[in-house]
Amino acid sequence: MAEREKVYCQTIYDPACTAGLQSTWGFGNQLFVFPGRKPTLYPENQLHCRRLQEIREVRWDIDLYHPVMRKLVNESHNIFVMLQKHAAEKAVGGSIHPLILKSSRQYIAVLIAYSDELKKLADATIDEDKKENYLDLLRLLKMSELIWSLCEILFLDSPAGGLVITQLLDWIRIHFTDEETILQILQEDRPDSHQFYWDSVYRLVLQGQIDHARRLLSKHTAAYSDSFQSIDDLLKRMPIFSQMSRGHSVAEFDMKWRHWQDDAQRRLEEQEFASNKQLRTICRILAGEEAVFTELQDICGTWYHMLVSKMLYQHPTVKAIDLQYYVQSCLDVYRNSQQRLGELDNILLVALEFDIHQVIKESSSMFSNWWFVAHLTDLLQHCGQLEAHKLQ
Repeated sequence: MAEREKVYCQTIYDPACTAGLQSTWGFGNQLFVFPGRKPTLYPENQLHCRRLQEIREVRWDIDLYHPVMRKLVNESHNIFVMLQKHAAEKAVGGSIHPLILKSSRQYIAVLIAYSDELKKLADATIDEDKKENYLDLLRLLKMSELIWSLCEILFLDSPAGGLVITQLLDWIRIHFTDEETILQILQEDRPDSHQFYWDSVYRLVLQGQIDHARRLLSKHTAAYSDSFQSIDDLLKRMPIFSQMSRGHSVAEFDMKWRHWQDDAQRRLEEQEFASNKQLRTICRILAGEEAVFTELQDICGTWYHMLVSKMLYQHPTVKAIDLQYYVQSCLDVYRNSQQRLGELDNILLVALEFDIHQVIKESSSMFSNWWFVAHLTDLLQHCGQLEAHKLQ
């Protein structure tokens, strides 16, 4: 805990406190502070001082004492207890890994469920202070789920061979969803006239949601033109590793991918999309052109979204352990746009570097409670990821 502790000083401007301060515990991380050398209880119907003395309430790290968060803690505690029970039973033989993965998925489901509950509460309240409190807690759970999901992909559920692009695409789709905007676009009489039509198409392509992107493009008034038919043909024929992997080797997929991407590059060189810059941008994404990702940095939003999108179109067979070597170019794009890296970014970075000890340490520093760190560390310990680390 010494590595995590942050010391804060709060001055109380009250002459009555010069003689000393006393306190008594409240609920959770809460103290009631009042003047005096020693705590004294007086009958309520007697006046023992000439002037009113104030009792001050001091609270800190109160996230987990919100009613919604208490329910989350209680529900996740049951997952934790069951995992310990199964781990003890499996200690005599058999694999515990399926149970660890199941527990991880349950934790994530709990985080998502209570995130949804907090969002509903925030939308329903008209009290601005309460709304801000709900949104703060919502951001906390979203960050927890973002980190947890990435750790699950890297440390718990890495498939044979370490190829992770399918899981990473699911990861960014969950956290960078644009469903409401897409539904609004599709309800328009002329969907392509919506101000976010092309941004939504780009985002779907960047996230590998090819069927949804084709559906939006089919709603364009020029959908039957040669250029639109050409880009649709490219999208329709795009090899998807998760579909190809059944009965096919990585080498076979890689060969088919390169053949398809060469076709996209050829169409660019032959100026098939010269009359429509938006379709040309889509083709540049498919061709894995470096510059186009920088141009679409606002669509990606974060360096880790850009990383996954670039891997999809530049290195679709990348292994989890190699992701760290492609991070820097994405970081540079956002640093050049004056975006500062925060604590969340640092945790994701050390996770991609497979530095589990630092993930735990950085998480301990960022979160104001031990819920996330304790449960994630428990999972990592059960699956043997901490055996090579000497943790205090």
